[in-house]
Amino acid sequence: FFFQAEDGIRDIGVTGVQTCALPISAPAIQEDFEIVWGGCMHHARRNFVLAADDDFINCNNVRMLFDATAMYERRLTDVGRRKENVLAVREKITGPLWEVIRLQCVALAERWSKGTPVGKAARFVISHFDKLTVHTKHEHMPDNNTLSERMLRPEKLMHNASLFRWSIDGRAAWNIVRGIYQTCSLVGVDFRAYLRHLLVARPEDVAANPDAFTPLAFSRLPKS
Repeated sequence: FFFQAEDGIRDIGVTGVQTCALPISAPAIQEDFEIVWGGCMHHARRNFVLAADDDFINCNNVRMLFDATAMYERRLTDVGRRKENVLAVREKITGPLWEVIRLQCVALAERWSKGTPVGKAARFVISHFDKLTVHTKHEHMPDNNTLSERMLRPEKLMHNASLFRWSIDGRAAWNIVRGIYQTCSLVGVDFRAYLRHLLVARPEDVAANPDAFTPLAFSRLPKS
């Protein structure tokens, strides 16, 4: 998203998880934000892995080009992401790599029909190329949404299993459970282990010292 502030354009990175909670189609949102959609590099790469049995050499060549772009993105994370170095790497290195990927896909699309796995993989890149490469122009935008999808999966499973959420009280209870789950994820503890720890505690102990029974406190307990 790009927010029009009084002192100019202010860019804001928004993950897929956050996006699901934003009413991006609302007129008020569209008045203040320019919505930029990006594609997921991992989705494009996966198609070539699945199609490798039909044309191993060419599919593997494209896959290695994807891996090269990912390597530079990981390296940026290692050294520290700043606007200047992110945009420089994407303009001078990964941007040209993406153009090589596109040219390879054009050649494959001419050789393989759209009904074949290789042809579908190549045409996916060609037809979605602008969205797949939009991150090269915006330093806050990642090249994939894998983390967002992984975070969304347990949320979606919990959502589908929580039929009680349709009532007001049920929705409040569901939001509490979601908050506990995400807090456990944040501090790196197993959600089920934390619940077992909490449920066997005496209610009067929890009421007397609630800070001692948070997920963070649980993460600091000696491991048995």
